[in-house]
Amino acid sequence: MAIGLVGETRVAPATAWREAAVALVFTVVIVVAGEAFGAAISEAAAHIWSDLNPVFTRVAAPVIVAGYQIALLWFVAGWWFGPERRQALGLYGTPVVWWVWPTAIVGLYALKAVVSIGVLYLAYGGGTVGSGSATEALTPFAALMRSSAWPLMLAGGVLAAIVEELLYRGYLSRTLETSRLGFWGGAATASVLWAALHVYYPLPMQIVLVAVGFGLSWLRAYTGSILPGMAWHIANNTIALVALRMMG
Repeated sequence: MAIGLVGETRVAPATAWREAAVALVFTVVIVVAGEAFGAAISEAAAHIWSDLNPVFTRVAAPVIVAGYQIALLWFVAGWWFGPERRQALGLYGTPVVWWVWPTAIVGLYALKAVVSIGVLYLAYGGGTVGSGSATEALTPFAALMRSSAWPLMLAGGVLAAIVEELLYRGYLSRTLETSRLGFWGGAATASVLWAALHVYYPLPMQIVLVAVGFGLSWLRAYTGSILPGMAWHIANNTIALVALRMMG
């Protein structure tokens, strides 16, 4: 079934493939550059402000890195594609009736729940506690959340959601879908790369992310905007981080 891309027009195949290749390259560059930039400023802080480094690393560095990635992505989307593609990040969609956003967001949660239950059951045999269970796989994340300040934890979840939606749904998936890959090929590529970004997750959770990535790409294509998906992503990260924080 074809998915209509709101506000998108197909371009010549050669140009579309070139734009798709550029989008893939720039996505990798932006992710790697963000990580390298974060490591560099943290290392510099350790030498220049040694007494403040823990505070800087845990509070300021994530904010600076997120701002850097957003600025770099905005520059790439505007500069490479020219003035006619200033909306390449997908922030502006066709207005839809009021109930579309909440319905789509609830539907995306339902998709995540169904896929999570199925994948985790297959991976862990339905176990929720004990060795080799889903809970055991989440224990390192719970420990990390308990060691972090609540404001930092929530800010990190919100910033990560914004950056990832801008990059993977607003820029990468949106560009790939206008090539010969079409919606399904573009969404699949962007979803796999988004899941790979979470390399520290167990494989079953990365499979869930691929399915959720499809849902987010569909939501962006259906509404013509990444804002509904961004709202879901922020809410999801916040709920997940709070739940992990409260795990015993």
